Amino acid sequence: MPSRQQPSRPWLGPLARLSSRQRTALLGGSLLLYSAFWLGGSLAGNSSWKRAGYLDGLLDGGRPYLESRVQSRDASPRCCTNEDCFEEDTGRHVVLTVVRNQHDLSLLEELACSVRRANPLYELVVLSALDDLTVEQQGQVRGMADLLQVQDPLLGTDPRWLGLKAWELSEYDAILLLDVHITVKMDISPIFQLPTDFATTLDQEWGRYRFSALGQADSTMLMLRPCPKVAKHMQALLQTQPQLQFPNGAGYHDFLDWYFKRTRYILPPEWNALPSHLINGSVTLGGTQPRMLRLPDHRPWESGNRPMGAEHLCRGSPQ
Repeated sequence: MPSRQQPSRPWLGPLARLSSRQRTALLGGSLLLYSAFWLGGSLAGNSSWKRAGYLDGLLDGGRPYLESRVQSRDASPRCCTNEDCFEEDTGRHVVLTVVRNQHDLSLLEELACSVRRANPLYELVVLSALDDLTVEQQGQVRGMADLLQVQDPLLGTDPRWLGLKAWELSEYDAILLLDVHITVKMDISPIFQLPTDFATTLDQEWGRYRFSALGQADSTMLMLRPCPKVAKHMQALLQTQPQLQFPNGAGYHDFLDWYFKRTRYILPPEWNALPSHLINGSVTLGGTQPRMLRLPDHRPWESGNRPMGAEHLCRGSPQ
């Protein structure tokens, strides 16, 4: 019986002349070289790792300090934990957002409309610094929500640092703090029943590196229970350890991720869904109805085109 002719593979010629030990060494060396290039590119080239301060953190006892707050080093006070948070809760719940300029103001109407539509019993409060808005702009805000003006913490250039003031608002039992470009679709009351003092969702952007197996929080939507002691502690850390302001990254968002990474309560994506992550524009990848949607942070109808997610707008797409 004639033998089967083997296909020609001229590129195997040099390898065929190597012993099995030499081939194993060559393969191992190639994998090691690839791993070194990949790790070097990830740490030195990826902005997410840079902004996390990961490389600096490796100098702190061999563990990445800037990955998360650790209680043994930066002990945080807490006004309540777990089910204890319900003991003093009298139902004083509010939706809070930050408006600092005309751009934010142009987005506020959609958020205000969606809160009134889906949760008419909840008050919407706008947080602004004392010198942010003109008298005319203040009047526009008050036509849609209550306006609370406070002293700017003056941390970096990210205007969202003002959100830290929410922890000082002890007149409320719980606050749903939303970025102004979020639209509310459904009842939000279940979030105030969670046995925690801080809840949020994970960042859903694909392809981003995670600083640990715990993932990175997306603080564009979060529930918090005000605690002036926590507010004071956060302010002190940011003043005495300026690296915690993550000046080369997302600043405010990276700090909240660092501070609450090991104590937070994680909600499913339906609480802060992305239009690009919906099936047929209607349900999340897990098959649930979105309670809230994070729309693009520019006014969706400025370009005259209907953006992804426009069908979920409370006010529709203006002409």
